[in-house]
Amino acid sequence: RTVIREALARLKYDGLLDTRQGRGASVTNINMRNTFRLEAIGDISKRKFGHLMELRVIVESDTASLAALRRKDSNIRRLKSCLDFMDDAVSNKEDGSEPDLEFHKEIARASGNPYLIEFIQFLNGRLKEVIKISRAQANVIHGMSEAVQKEHVAIFNAIVDNDFAGARKAMVRHITNTSRGLGLDVTDLVGK
Repeated sequence: RTVIREALARLKYDGLLDTRQGRGASVTNINMRNTFRLEAIGDISKRKFGHLMELRVIVESDTASLAALRRKDSNIRRLKSCLDFMDDAVSNKEDGSEPDLEFHKEIARASGNPYLIEFIQFLNGRLKEVIKISRAQANVIHGMSEAVQKEHVAIFNAIVDNDFAGARKAMVRHITNTSRGLGLDVTDLVGK
């Protein structure tokens, strides 16, 4: 009983279930739910994965723009530290996915928007394995890891320079190129 009660409470909290005294429980309108969920990456089609990466482009590009306007010196230091770790990984042909993820999280922190921070952490948590695979592929293709690192540096430089438009454009280019490297068809939003 306790497990069922907790499950029902969770479904109610998520907005998926409506309970009323005397009438029992009923499933709510799916459009009224309180939570955002993503299927497991391994379970979605290539087309849906392309849509997910488009979502990432849209959210992270404007997050980078806000970071360029609101960043503090402490954010710059942490971003620079992530870049240094990624540089070492590129030089040694090692997995640099952890500092890569941390770099993107720090950009969200620099935006100063708590909802963006939470959403980017959620999104990157779901994409962790994809980023790891992408970086492994980049290590195999001559010059690819260096090109990806240059994209991160361009994002960093725009944020350091308080360049709102430049930060957005650099992030769009980075995620678009990453998506294409994974064989995904995404809309080119660079310069838009």
